[in-house]
Amino acid sequence: MLTRTLFTAAALALGLAANAQAAPPRPDPEIVSERVSVADLDLNHQAGAAAALSRIRGAARRVCGGEPSRWAMTAVALYQGCRRDAVDRAVATLDHPLVTALNTRRPTSTMVAHR
Repeated sequence: MLTRTLFTAAALALGLAANAQAAPPRPDPEIVSERVSVADLDLNHQAGAAAALSRIRGAARRVCGGEPSRWAMTAVALYQGCRRDAVDRAVATLDHPLVTALNTRRPTSTMVAHR
């Protein structure tokens, strides 16, 4: 059993609103982190690796401030980028092949055009 603890860190953009472009960019964004323990998981098995990735993704949602209203498109884009970067950084820090493989298998969306 691996005993590892990792940090999920993300730059949290404060004060996201529908009109985010009106706010000047912060030169030194605040860094928010949350400790994610995977010590109780067997990362050499699919179930343990999936549970670790689920914990990492949950921490990323929390440190990135929670999903904004879908109508605030700029805020949604910033949130999704924050979440994606936080997960990728945490998975890289953990550096376990099975967790990395699960993280890189992101679902792809397919659009079908119909006339």
